[in-house]
Amino acid sequence: MNAPTLVELQPFQSHAALRAEHLELLKDFTNDGESVSYAPRIKEFIQRGVAAGVYLDRDADRRSAQSVLDYWGTRLYRLTEEEVGSRLLDFDPSLAPKLEDALCPYVGLEAFAEAKRDVFFGRQRLAMELAGRLKNSRVLIVVGSSGSGKSSLVRAGLLPAMKKDAFPPEKWQYLDPIVPGADPQATIAELLQGSQGGDLVLVIDQFEEVFTLATEEESRQVEGMLLELIRDPAHEHRIILTLRADFVTQMTRLSELNQQDYYFHVPPLTAGELREAIQAPADLIGLKFDDGIVDALLNEILGEPAALPLLQFTLLRLWENRERNRITWAAYQRLGGGRKALGNSATEFYENGLLPEEQSTARQILLRMVRPGEGLEVTSNRVLRKELFSKSYAADRVETVLDKFQKAHLLRITPGKTRDEDRIEVAHEALIRNWPKLEEWLETERDRLRERRRLTTTAELWQERGRDPSILLRGSQLEEAAKYDDLNDIETAFMKKSLAVKKAEDDAREAARLREEEERKRTEKIAGSGVLAAGLLLPLVGSVVWVAITTSTVSFLLMTALFLAWIVVNIRIMYFSLAKLFSGNVTIRTEQPVAATGLSEVTKGSVDRPSQPVVKAGPSEVPARPTIQPDQPLAAAGPSEVTGGGALVSAAFYLFFPINAIALLIRGRKLSRFVRFHAIQSTVMAVVLLAISFVMLMMSWYTPFVIYLFVGYLWVFFLAIQAGRGKYNKIPLLGDRVLKSLDGKK
Repeated sequence: MNAPTLVELQPFQSHAALRAEHLELLKDFTNDGESVSYAPRIKEFIQRGVAAGVYLDRDADRRSAQSVLDYWGTRLYRLTEEEVGSRLLDFDPSLAPKLEDALCPYVGLEAFAEAKRDVFFGRQRLAMELAGRLKNSRVLIVVGSSGSGKSSLVRAGLLPAMKKDAFPPEKWQYLDPIVPGADPQATIAELLQGSQGGDLVLVIDQFEEVFTLATEEESRQVEGMLLELIRDPAHEHRIILTLRADFVTQMTRLSELNQQDYYFHVPPLTAGELREAIQAPADLIGLKFDDGIVDALLNEILGEPAALPLLQFTLLRLWENRERNRITWAAYQRLGGGRKALGNSATEFYENGLLPEEQSTARQILLRMVRPGEGLEVTSNRVLRKELFSKSYAADRVETVLDKFQKAHLLRITPGKTRDEDRIEVAHEALIRNWPKLEEWLETERDRLRERRRLTTTAELWQERGRDPSILLRGSQLEEAAKYDDLNDIETAFMKKSLAVKKAEDDAREAARLREEEERKRTEKIAGSGVLAAGLLLPLVGSVVWVAITTSTVSFLLMTALFLAWIVVNIRIMYFSLAKLFSGNVTIRTEQPVAATGLSEVTKGSVDRPSQPVVKAGPSEVPARPTIQPDQPLAAAGPSEVTGGGALVSAAFYLFFPINAIALLIRGRKLSRFVRFHAIQSTVMAVVLLAISFVMLMMSWYTPFVIYLFVGYLWVFFLAIQAGRGKYNKIPLLGDRVLKSLDGKK
């Protein structure tokens, strides 16, 4: 059978592939004593190497490949004395192989999974060091800043190194790496239930979520679960955690796990490690870089906080823009270089890959996936798929946007038990810090996002605590939260309950206000009647007393009894009425307790009208009736201040005047003109002033009352003097002269 021709043989696709085959052939040839039986294999190697020349463009690679081919050409001649051409073919770009998409050695913003361990370079030495530490320690906490590559180091570096060395899979059960999520206890418990016993290797990635998504009590319970595994005397479990560097201080809450011996801080990649991470995966598949591109990448990426994700994303985008098997300068410049590739690609996708209506949806989705901190720090926020659907956007549009973002490598979707429970997040926090448009949105929406996140946290707390009514929103926070139209199921229920309680409280306050207003109006009328009664009483009492002491003792006693009874029953309303007239604006000082308002702050302020105390009424509070304190200015009393007995006594007292006056007039000539004059005057003035005062009360003219009261006092003073002269004056002649002078004018 004839040997295969050069055309039929498959050329080596790269210099690395040629070198690997060279080393394998050399090993076998040497071990077998340089047997002549290797001649066909050597000849085939030379022919494939010569053909590889069309793919080798770098001078260094060509020199190295030519040296290898010359070596094997010499060895073949010594074995068979057959000469085979070993000169490399010239480089021909048109003949370069077209690399399939499935060969992509870069992961973009994703972390390297264990399945990608063959293309994970630059951290092998570090991975072996960590595997060695776990031989003597049951816990390892890998700490690094966002973008330091700690997740990739553990998944694609440490785990394979452990399996090759002291932790073989035959003895150890490697559980699938997990992230804590919103319910870390349930996540860990579910994972452990699926274990088959024996010694376990448990990896919890992004352990900071135990602090950001769980309560302090839940964090301690997670610690208890892990300590139970660590202290298991029957097994030698290993626990590996990855933790963001800015959450190390939070670990003080977990005192048992916060052991310095457990920590390992991931150092940044050196220039040599970065070069290896770029070049080694490319060499495996025959991917070429134009001269200078790798150096340019290193210069831009080295020293960046998120160097690894930026590098991997740039390499992925360069791969997608390759020409057959080559990364060109033209593609590199179109992307904007290593530092701007992520931001430029995201902007290009947003502006050209989405329809206008999809852009609005995309903006809202991305803003839900970030969590503003107290300062300028913004972190990624993982959300459930179902939480992204709202009444503002059609469900199919949301699905379309999510699918496009995932294909653009800008979002990461972790499958859940159901599709609705898929967890979605930005592919890496590097996107948040390196996309100018997203930074602009965040700057505009930072305060709103912080309040929006607070609503989510409060609603979840309300749900976790059995829908505790004390957590419901009130006041300005409720008004602000009512504007959101992107609520999830828990938030919707939370807002409905908050609004329902607010309506009940508002209705109760309005009802109390109406009652207070009605009482105030009635009180003012009743108080005005008291003022009128007091005003009429003072002028008329002089006349009545005069009539009583000049007619009969029985009339005097009856009048005195009625007067005292009226005073006893109506003294409070008289006091209130006079206080209102002389004090002007009357206020009631009360303390107003404030209901619990969830996580919000309540600000106490002053209002124009008197504040109302509130009393507990289940989950809500309603205003209480105001009360009068001894040291306060007095307001008009309510209807309860005037009893039925008081009304009867007042009526009897008022009726006594006209009845007594009529009786005096009937007695006619038996009485002096002075007495009859005062009887008629008292009756007429009582009726006139009663009518005028009633009109004043209805018009709320309180000032004329003061004038009337002043005039009444003067009149009473005058009558009292006259009555006193007639009864008690020690010089009776003066009084007698006055009476006689009046009686003489009958």
